[in-house]
Amino acid sequence: MPDDACRYMGAKGMKGRPMSRRVCALLVFGLAVLGLASPACAQDYPFLRGSETVGPATFTRWSGFYAGGDFSYTSAIVDFSNATGPSVALSLQDTVVQQQFAPSQLQTLGKAGDSAFGYGGFLGYNTQWQDLITGVEATYTHTFLSVASSSSGIVSRNFTPRPAT
Repeated sequence: MPDDACRYMGAKGMKGRPMSRRVCALLVFGLAVLGLASPACAQDYPFLRGSETVGPATFTRWSGFYAGGDFSYTSAIVDFSNATGPSVALSLQDTVVQQQFAPSQLQTLGKAGDSAFGYGGFLGYNTQWQDLITGVEATYTHTFLSVASSSSGIVSRNFTPRPAT
């Protein structure tokens, strides 16, 4: 009999067959739930609104002085092997010595490296206007880093002048 009710309502599947009992029952149940639904009435219940009033929101203020310190470890490797090349090349440009012997290509110093601990501190003041924060800061950092390079040896070349023709 439920199939007959669905057939009489004109509820047919895609190929002209009557709907199954399960689909028809779901359709009837859905319509019944929608028909029995009442408008929302949550405003009538005072316990849903909350019993305490909320105070003003608190925000972090960034205005004021601040200070701090830091410790560090530094490691450096330096290469002095071509340190004198550009100066010598500029001094001897367009000369016979530079063109024939290229003294600017000589490596006069070597490589060196060092590592050390350091320390520092900072002090500052910030002020805040709504969403804008501006400030002044002083920073000091000290590291005991010292790098030196020894010469790579004495370089000598003999220049023999050509006889004038």
